[in-house]
Amino acid sequence: MADDLGYGDLGCYGVKDIRTPHLDRLAREGVRLTDYYSAGAVCTLTRVAFLTGRYQQRAGMEWADYPIGTPGLPTSETSLATMLKGNGYRTAIYGKWHVGGTVEFGSNAHGFDNCFGFLGRNSLRTQSSHRSGSFQADSPNDDKRRS
Repeated sequence: MADDLGYGDLGCYGVKDIRTPHLDRLAREGVRLTDYYSAGAVCTLTRVAFLTGRYQQRAGMEWADYPIGTPGLPTSETSLATMLKGNGYRTAIYGKWHVGGTVEFGSNAHGFDNCFGFLGRNSLRTQSSHRSGSFQADSPNDDKRRS
């Protein structure tokens, strides 16, 4: 799943002015899902529904703006990452998390083995970077995250 990415942004859908060779290869060699129905009109609610398979209100999330330092998606919710991990897959998330603003509600608490990105809004003035359970801005090429 990609946030803020439309079909008009990828070469595999005929776009000529943006080069996306890696995503085009994934589309060519993998599965292309061409329809998506969102449970919410904004990012947080959509993420919660995607991660849990439930309406966001049933998972305790009803708003989009959860500032850094506030609780988020309850860890009692079963996530897609937890289910995949339970079946032998390694999981990772890159980019905006925005479903929990503290480590205890972060991506690692919901089954992701690795993460690199930021916890909240798209505005750089309000960011805290996170990486596998911490709040530090590390290089995505850091060898420590491959453990």
